[in-house]
Order: sequence, then structure tokens, then C-alpha cells
Amino acid sequence: MRIFEPVNWLEAQNIPQLSRYILADGSIVVLEITEDERHPDLPEEVAEIIAARDAPPGPEQIIAIYDTALTTHLDAVAQSRRYESRTTCALRAAYPGPWQAEGTAFAVWMDACNAQAYQLMDSVLVGEVPLPSIEDFVAALPLMIWPE
Repeated sequence: MRIFEPVNWLEAQNIPQLSRYILADGSIVVLEITEDERHPDLPEEVAEIIAARDAPPGPEQIIAIYDTALTTHLDAVAQSRRYESRTTCALRAAYPGPWQAEGTAFAVWMDACNAQAYQLMDSVLVGEVPLPSIEDFVAALPLMIWPE
């Protein structure tokens, strides 16, 4: 490991394996870490950051990652029909008009996706099923069938 301090961050952008840490006192430490190398004089703050980065994700992080994947998918499906987001699409269900049927169908589908995703996350967190890849998680969600 090499420690660079201080450094022009723009110049450091092109150096591989580089991590930048701003310490509580405002100083900047930029580290180049190779494999599992750890410097004995590494500031404790930076060592804790590295340990947290290398630790497996906890339940809150897993839920946040998969919730983001779910909402991104819901938004993408709504946007495929020129709605701004899942919210604006589902909102149409409440208003009589030419888009009410789409909004209703989308809202029902979105609830089914949420129910399935939350059930899967509960099963993963208690160890009943392995954590799927994000791609498999999204692919397993129900398909959206738009009304004609």
C-alpha cells in the first residue's frame, strides 16, 4: 500500500485501486490498496472504513439494494408508457379518463411486485432461500400486462 497525502483529487482519478478518505480533522488520505494489504500506521478511522467496506452487507443494506432494484424496475415499466414514474402511473387509477384503466392495471401489478419482493426478502433474511442476483430478482417479478 502507498499513502498519498495530500493529493490533487483530479490527478488521482486515473490511478487504479485508489481510495480517498476524508478524516474527521478534515485531512485527506488517499490510499492505493493492493489485495489485502494493510499498512501498520494506517489511521484508525481509515482502517474502520476499509473494514466496513470489506464486510458483507447487513440486512438493512440488502433490503436497500433490492428495494432500489425494485423501484427502478417499477419506474422503468411506467416510463415505458411515457409516465414520469411509478407514482404518476398508479395515480391515474383514481381519475376517470383515458388513462384510468392503465393506472389501475399498473397499481395492481405494482402491489403484486411489492408483495412478492417483500416476501422474498423476508425469506432471504431468515435464511430460507439464498440471495438471488439483482437480475434474477427482477426477472422473477410478475409481468406487467397493459390493458388494450
